[in-house]
Amino acid sequence: MAGELSTHEKIQFLSAVSLFSGLDYEQREKIASVVKSDFYSVDSYICKEGEAGDSMDLIVEGTVRLEVDGLPISTQRGQGECIGEMALIDMGRTPIVVIERPMI
Repeated sequence: MAGELSTHEKIQFLSAVSLFSGLDYEQREKIASVVKSDFYSVDSYICKEGEAGDSMDLIVEGTVRLEVDGLPISTQRGQGECIGEMALIDMGRTPIVVIERPMI
């Protein structure tokens, strides 16, 4: 999968993500209208430790690993999981997020 997801695909995906599962269709539709999809290749970075953060990412496809000081800090994150949600609260990035399998 590559390129921008349709609004319908975004709404369907959001309904399967636990963070958004309690929302009704109209609420998910509003969220889908403002989110964008990006494709990342293997070994690229979504964000780096210490960078300012003002967004979070949802993994539609693929996997990532989280690192602090170059060391893995948790298991892989994959489909339906959030990355960077804490940056929305404290505006700073703690881990580095590295793509392990191509993701969108």
